Amino acid sequence: MLELDILLVAFAHGRYPELSPVEQAAYHALLACDDWQIWDWLQGAAAPPPQLAGVVESIVRHAARNVPGSNP
Repeated sequence: MLELDILLVAFAHGRYPELSPVEQAAYHALLACDDWQIWDWLQGAAAPPPQLAGVVESIVRHAARNVPGSNP
């Protein structure tokens, strides 16, 4: 899904290097999930599992500040 790719790539370029090893592991675990599931989490349509909640929130905050036209 293009919209999801835009959000995740922007986050990876802008924030991933600053994440702790635990947060980086959560990001990798997130990438293993189904695209539609990730999209629902980023849109707030469903709650992510607790171990992914922090990275999902970080992606949403990053997108709100840095991705033109994003509406997570």
